[in-house]
Amino acid sequence: MLANAKINLHLHITGRAENGYHLLDSLVAFTSLSDDISIEPSDKFKLNISGSTSLSSVCSEQDNLISRVTHLLAQHLGIAPHVDIRLLKNIPLAGGLGGGSADAAATLLLLKDIWHIKSNDILEKIAASLGSDIVACLYNDPVIMRDTGNKILTAPRIPPLHGLLVNPNVQSPTPEVYKAYAQSNRPFSDNIVFPEQFHSAMELCAFLKAHTRNDLTDAAITIAPEIGIVLNALDQIPNKLLSRLSGSGATCFALFENAGDAQSGYELIKKAHPDFWAKTVTINQI
Repeated sequence: MLANAKINLHLHITGRAENGYHLLDSLVAFTSLSDDISIEPSDKFKLNISGSTSLSSVCSEQDNLISRVTHLLAQHLGIAPHVDIRLLKNIPLAGGLGGGSADAAATLLLLKDIWHIKSNDILEKIAASLGSDIVACLYNDPVIMRDTGNKILTAPRIPPLHGLLVNPNVQSPTPEVYKAYAQSNRPFSDNIVFPEQFHSAMELCAFLKAHTRNDLTDAAITIAPEIGIVLNALDQIPNKLLSRLSGSGATCFALFENAGDAQSGYELIKKAHPDFWAKTVTINQI
């Protein structure tokens, strides 16, 4: 099963819950960039991670969300977590693309079939207990995340998009970014009321530019200054409709009307910054 990376087309911080977590409002869409997960019954729990050496080497079994959701679901069912899980890792870590959350969601969906679970209710409960992005990743379609990310609302209908993802090969840990945001004492933002449908990429991006932003951008640049370099580079690409930080970073994205413009943007980025990780993707075309 493919675990698709997400991007936050916008991210507003709208308040703070009593438990200290920030409340948010975010339109999320999914890209063609993915990790690949397979699961088979086994005589004990096994987790094998392969792919990019730089990615897989820091995905410890103890901290991996795949291991955590597997053990939690097995505990709820009263069974042993005896499965062999294989993960091929492609999505950058701590990159604002929800790679770990997508892996966890795909694991839950695969285990639902293997362990003959009839309802998604327990999957959503476990997902919500571990991280806001996991619930959204269970849907794998555009959604609006509210509150701490666990409230999922219907997204406006958006057209297929072409994108360019760029990461300066640094990590931007979410807790550190939110801490920097809190220290900035910025005023909270409002929830966005979207129209029911956007008929073109240009219409969508014009609305996003006029009415939304990513409130974590300045905080993320404080933690990883290289993000500012990426955003400046993306802003100079011809024919881009929108460029922005995804989530808490460090990956940024640019949106285009067609694949040719996205590819041209990729070539410009790699020529100017050959050490940056970059990839062209389709969005909302899964």
